[in-house]
Amino acid sequence: MVNRLELEKPKIEHAFRPPAAPNSESPTTKLDESHPNDFIPKSKTDSNPKTSLPLPIDEKSQLEVSIQKLKSQLDLETDSNRRNALEVNLQLFEFLRHQLANDGTLTSITVEEKKYWEHQLEAIEMMTQGGGKEVTGKAADATLGNLRKAMSRLESIAELQIKSGAICFEITGFGKHKSFPENIFKPGQPILVYCEVENYESKDLEIDSKRVVQSRFQGSYQIENGDGQQVQSGEFPIIEDNAPQRRRDFYLYFKIKLNELEPGNYRLQMEIEDLNGQKTGNLEQDLLFIVQ
Repeated sequence: MVNRLELEKPKIEHAFRPPAAPNSESPTTKLDESHPNDFIPKSKTDSNPKTSLPLPIDEKSQLEVSIQKLKSQLDLETDSNRRNALEVNLQLFEFLRHQLANDGTLTSITVEEKKYWEHQLEAIEMMTQGGGKEVTGKAADATLGNLRKAMSRLESIAELQIKSGAICFEITGFGKHKSFPENIFKPGQPILVYCEVENYESKDLEIDSKRVVQSRFQGSYQIENGDGQQVQSGEFPIIEDNAPQRRRDFYLYFKIKLNELEPGNYRLQMEIEDLNGQKTGNLEQDLLFIVQ
C-alpha cells in the first residue's frame, strides 16, 4: 500500500508516524489523523565527564617490550600467513600504546564506550583465530554479529543525524518517495515531509511476552518567511517504534497543512529528539519552497 497525499481533502495541520515494521505492509498516510501530545525541546548536558586513570610504569614498559618482540619476529618470519598474523597483532599493540597519554595514563570511558569496545574486541578476536577457509567463514559470520553490536553502541554515542529531507506527495518506504516537480504551493496546501534518522539509540524490551527493540522520538518544525520571521510552527507527538530487531534503515515522515501564507519564499526547519539517547538533531538542510 502506498502513502499517498490526497491534496483535495486536507483535514489536519500535522501528524507523525513511524515506518512500518520489517516485512510488513507500508503504513498509509491518512490526513484525518491527529495527535494531542506536545513537544518542548530540551537542552542536554554531558553527565559523563572523562577523567584519567594512572597506568603503572611497569605495565607500560612491558607493552613496549612486547611491541619490540613482535617487530623482531616479523623481521625474521618468511611465511606470508604468519606474517599477516604478526602484523595484525603488532597493529593492535601499537593501537593500545597510542591510547596512553604522554604521562603514562589511560583516559576513562563511559559505559556505552565500554560496551562498544567489548563487541569490537570480540570481533577482532574472532577474526584472528584463523584455521582454514571453513573456520574463517564461520569466524566472519560471528565477527559481523559483534561488529553490528559495536556499531549500534557507537551510534548511540554519536550525534543524532537527520538526513535526506524532502517535501513529497507520496512515500512508499525507505528512500522511496515522490517529490513535487517544483516546491511551489498554494496557501493552505497539505504536504508530506520525509527524513531519515541515523545514530539513534534503541532499547531491548519485553512487551506482551515478546522481545522488541524500541526506538522513541519526538519532533517539531517551524516555517520562516524570506525575512527570517517565523510564520508557522508545529509540535509532534512521541513516537514509540517497536520492531523485532534494530532497524538499519529508519525513516520518519510528517504531514503538514500550510497556513494561509502570503505569496513569497519560505524555509522549513525540523528538529527531532531521540528520547532514548537524550540527544537532539536538526535536519541537515532546510527545505525551501515558494507560496504563490
